[in-house]
Amino acid sequence: MDSTGNNSCAEDTGPIRTGAHGETCLIAEDEALVSFSMKKILEDAGYKVLLASDGVEALAIFRERPEDISVILSDVVMPKMSGIEFLEEARRVRPDIKVIFVSGYSASFLRERGVLREGMELITKPFAKQELLRRVREALDRQ
Repeated sequence: MDSTGNNSCAEDTGPIRTGAHGETCLIAEDEALVSFSMKKILEDAGYKVLLASDGVEALAIFRERPEDISVILSDVVMPKMSGIEFLEEARRVRPDIKVIFVSGYSASFLRERGVLREGMELITKPFAKQELLRRVREALDRQ
């Protein structure tokens, strides 16, 4: 703490701006516990949240309302359609959509197998609430 009572640690980036701006997150996740946990964290922070249990369902939701969705959070490995395949289809509808992948696999593991490409964002499970909120806010604020 510094003399003003603030934490002056280099890692302290100040308060995290939340989604109180009406943004909508589409979560594509086949693990119900992870999906509902993410939903609660994001809704508590002020985001609107849509849930899909696989890539096919997520794509159907996205195609119904592509302009309403601000960011997609998608598992990489899902039944029926992978997160990567879902992203490719979603970007045909809306090339500028922001996407954050979520996986239990490490980024290096996914890159080595050609699944995760340069410029793709990944949050590794398990993740902390603050990391999820920070990464979503950063993606939304990025031009």
